[in-house]
Amino acid sequence: MSSNNNKFDELLTQLGTGKWNFIIFFASSYWMMHLAPHVLGGAFLAPKVEYTCQTPEGGYTLTSTVVKDDGTKENYTNQCEYLGNMTREGGGLEPLACMEWQYDNATYVNTLTSEFDLVCSSEYLRATYQSMYMLGTFFGAPITGILADRYGRKTLLCIGSILYSLVAIGTVWLPNFPLILAARFIMGFLHTTGLLTGYILGKKRRFEAKIFI
Repeated sequence: MSSNNNKFDELLTQLGTGKWNFIIFFASSYWMMHLAPHVLGGAFLAPKVEYTCQTPEGGYTLTSTVVKDDGTKENYTNQCEYLGNMTREGGGLEPLACMEWQYDNATYVNTLTSEFDLVCSSEYLRATYQSMYMLGTFFGAPITGILADRYGRKTLLCIGSILYSLVAIGTVWLPNFPLILAARFIMGFLHTTGLLTGYILGKKRRFEAKIFI
């Protein structure tokens, strides 16, 4: 295995570096800087935010006592439910699902968590926001590879980069969370057109540069 690695290193040395290497390298490096914020943005765009249930008029805060391991008791306030009447006529207080929350904006002024109420029963959607991007890359990697071999890596790199930018910018105006998740999947799908195709194109241009120089 080591002998094969040495031969490969010698081959790269003989091929040398041409002008295409620098063009593709700097263009790909600039593009990669735009990918990182979207890949890691879930921690900042849909973070865990402290929230308080906005109890409607006639409702009461639902509290309970929790016994810790050391035997001490602590009052726990349920921020996902409140006590309220099931009907207008009354008939006893029942636990009802909270529909409005007040968020702590001390750290984050505005997030997807507070804008679309990704708390309580919808809290799993915060992780889904990040997972949809990764799911897109899972399907995009093999498919974009096939398309690159069929239509050309340079063509796919240009088209993919433009579409990725348009979808990323357009996400700002999407009115509901399902559309945002769909946009995240598309962005993940197009992610590999710049990450993988650009790298392979640079390696391919290295060989071509040696032939024509």
